[in-house]
Amino acid sequence: MAEQEIPKIAERVKFWEEQDRINNALIPRVLKNHDLLVELSWQTGRNSETFSVLESRINEKMSRAANSLDAKIDELRKQLQDLRTQSDNLKSDHTKLARHVSEAISTVGAGLGKK
Repeated sequence: MAEQEIPKIAERVKFWEEQDRINNALIPRVLKNHDLLVELSWQTGRNSETFSVLESRINEKMSRAANSLDAKIDELRKQLQDLRTQSDNLKSDHTKLARHVSEAISTVGAGLGKK
């Protein structure tokens, strides 16, 4: 039995030496990947904060622009209404003037017909 135990011990030593070699190769990679993941997580958080700030700024600017456009639209509507009123007044004045000219022509024509 002693002879059988010797190869087993040698096999075990060989196995653990191989495991140690594998661990020595893998552990630095695992640690490096861990550091990379921590850095990536930090950058992702920072980017998320930046996007949030940018979104807030964009929303604020869009809101101000929309309010400005609404005010401009209201101003233009008022101007349009004023122009319509002026147009209606001019039409009325034109109609009155045309009627007055027509009456004057009729009066002059009637006066010429009496002579």
